[in-house]
Amino acid sequence: MAKVRLVDQIKRIMKMMMDSVT
Repeated sequence: MAKVRLVDQIKRIMKMMMDSVT
Protein backbone atom coordinates (compact mmCIF):
# COMPACT_ATOMS: atom_id res chain seq x y z
CA MET A 1 0.00 0.00 0.00
CA ALA A 2 2.88 2.34 0.80
CA LYS A 3 4.20 1.91 -2.74
CA VAL A 4 0.86 2.89 -4.24
CA ARG A 5 0.84 6.05 -2.12
CA LEU A 6 4.35 6.91 -3.27
CA VAL A 7 3.39 6.48 -6.91
CA ASP A 8 0.39 8.75 -6.38
CA GLN A 9 2.63 11.43 -4.89
CA ILE A 10 5.15 11.14 -7.74
CA LYS A 11 2.32 11.37 -10.28
CA ARG A 12 1.06 14.52 -8.58
CA ILE A 13 4.54 16.09 -8.60
CA MET A 14 5.01 15.18 -12.27
CA LYS A 15 1.69 16.82 -13.12
CA MET A 16 2.67 19.96 -11.21
CA MET A 17 6.04 20.09 -12.98
CA MET A 18 4.39 19.63 -16.38
CA ASP A 19 1.92 22.40 -15.57
CA SER A 20 4.78 24.69 -14.53
CA VAL A 21 6.72 23.95 -17.73
CA THR A 22 3.72 24.63 -19.95
